[in-house]
Amino acid sequence: MNEIDEEELRMALAEWKRWRNRVLQAETMNRREERYTQACTHIAAIEEEIEFRRARMQRRRKALYEVCRLASGECVSLADFRAARRELDEIEERIARLR
Repeated sequence: MNEIDEEELRMALAEWKRWRNRVLQAETMNRREERYTQACTHIAAIEEEIEFRRARMQRRRKALYEVCRLASGECVSLADFRAARRELDEIEERIARLR
């Protein structure tokens, strides 16, 4: 799922939800329980991925904000700046590895 962009994930989520509703509304359907379980599993996985990406982006923004805040101040300890910069670099590296 790492290579799928946010819009495609949301479209896939909508498709799986439509499929789940179709399974629920069908009067007769072969392997109904299996198809319902499959749809629910995919929906949960996609929602989890979207939430993971949202949290990752929030951490990235927070680290970037901290670096900017520290860099814009007149008197900032070098240790604080380096710690914030290191945190931002670690987040950037994790994002790069996931791609």
